Amino acid sequence: MSGAGPALRADPGPSVRVPEGSAPQWTRLGEVGSRWGIAFMLWAYALFGRRVASWFLYPVVAYFFLRRPRERRASRDYLRRLQGAGPGDPPFSGEVSARRVYGHFLEFAQTILDRLDILSGETREYVFHRRGHELLDRYAREKRGAILMGAHLGSVDSMRILAEKKGIFINALMFRVNARNISAELNRRYSHGNLRILENDPHSVQVVFELLQCIQRGELLAIHGDRFGPGEGGDKVSWVPFLGRPAAFPHGAWILASLLECPVLLTFGLRTGHRTYELYAEEFSERVVLPRRARAEHIERYIHRYAERLEFYIRKAPYQWFNFYDFWGKPG
Repeated sequence: MSGAGPALRADPGPSVRVPEGSAPQWTRLGEVGSRWGIAFMLWAYALFGRRVASWFLYPVVAYFFLRRPRERRASRDYLRRLQGAGPGDPPFSGEVSARRVYGHFLEFAQTILDRLDILSGETREYVFHRRGHELLDRYAREKRGAILMGAHLGSVDSMRILAEKKGIFINALMFRVNARNISAELNRRYSHGNLRILENDPHSVQVVFELLQCIQRGELLAIHGDRFGPGEGGDKVSWVPFLGRPAAFPHGAWILASLLECPVLLTFGLRTGHRTYELYAEEFSERVVLPRRARAEHIERYIHRYAERLEFYIRKAPYQWFNFYDFWGKPG
């Protein structure tokens, strides 16, 4: 998913005007891939199957690794920050070599290939270990809607497997500005089963009403809290410690959660080996409450907790955080 924020700001207060045409960094980078490259991998997958398609990953990823210097710098900067930032032993140490950066790119491509398996229903050989999913069992029994707050970490598609088995419908709220190539190809070739993709429009009141109806039907809403949508910046962000240095996180997802008045779970699907995933779910908040007074301070507390838990899960799978831009720079 590519960012999340509310389609409507309730009680917005003062805000900083964003010039027309401005956009977050990630929307200006394009995809780590192009339409022909994605179409080629889909063609190889459909014609020859997973095994042969996986052989093509290495040269395709090498091509984009060579052609994307900005993303290479962002990956190296991120991997450096994992070394010695925060408590506990770092996942690795020493100089961040080109090989490690290439491995970061490759992990992204492997996740896409797994996504094809999941979307096409070829999951017989997959193993999904579940952690904390008694929460989803409870919500399914009670027909109670909830927000699944994630990040661009691991595979969100892996979480669909569990939700589908429990008969739960997921609505994914996305800004698909820079993911149109992947989205267009996958949407054309595969049905989404128990997933409905809602493209976020920050100027649409209708989107909020749709999301409220989803929650009232007992469905899940999947959003990400680690990327900005168009127009988010200025006083709509909180700078909190993250991997050893303050980073800006958007307010949007938390404002939306307060409007929907439903529980928030943190959920991540981490790839731990060939066709093997750890699926995590943990209760974050029964409700996100943002009082009119000290509203920004309350949002920052939620974001601070979110950033701490995100860092915890990143350290479990350091090559699976897929934000290939200057995350510690200015949002716009």
